[in-house]
Amino acid sequence: MKYRCMDGYEIEAKDYRELAVKMWQSMFDPNPTLEEWMEGSAKRAKIYNLSEIRTDTVDHHMEDLIKAGFVSPVTDGE
Repeated sequence: MKYRCMDGYEIEAKDYRELAVKMWQSMFDPNPTLEEWMEGSAKRAKIYNLSEIRTDTVDHHMEDLIKAGFVSPVTDGE
């Protein structure tokens, strides 16, 4: 499936874990671990628009980023 980030960057990923890893690794200066990236991502989301993003699992984290509009699934024809 393809996903689009707020900045227009598109990522192809087979599942939420792959999406999270690709988002983490695409950072200019990535955090040392995926877990630290999720924590930082949640903090940035809170500052940006007061979103509450869970960090207990990758699936929850990505579900919340999608729900908050930071990432969107791209449907055919978009």
